[in-house]
Amino acid sequence: MRTVKVWDVVVRLFHWGLALAVLGSFLTSDEDALVPVHVRLGLAVVALVVARLAWGVVGPGPARFSSFVRGPRQVLAYARELVRGRPPLHLTHNPLGGAMVVALLVVLLGLAATGAVAYAGPEFRGPLSGLLSLRVAKGVKEVHEALSGR
Repeated sequence: MRTVKVWDVVVRLFHWGLALAVLGSFLTSDEDALVPVHVRLGLAVVALVVARLAWGVVGPGPARFSSFVRGPRQVLAYARELVRGRPPLHLTHNPLGGAMVVALLVVLLGLAATGAVAYAGPEFRGPLSGLLSLRVAKGVKEVHEALSGR
């Protein structure tokens, strides 16, 4: 059997950087004294996701979203074959994995957007907080906490 390296250095650094930034963000989410660290980690997540989105368009073949993100019909067809015990092999993410990647990136961007509203706790002094009423900002904070699993 021949070993094939599919993920380039940029994708590998993104994966590890994202894992560490998300873990750090989770670990700093409950302490008021760690809010500045939490915010910086959130910004790191945004930077990583934006870089990965760009790399998913201009990077090498296996890193491009077009190589593993599929439409709903293909995802369902793959899921049927998976249930039957005979899923086709894929060099990169399979169609369900591609759907998971899209969902993960959407949730991370949702966390960043809601965090920008909810930043600074009950004072709601985040950079986007002035766009919303206090009542809506409180609701956005609830969404932020729900997306984070808290």
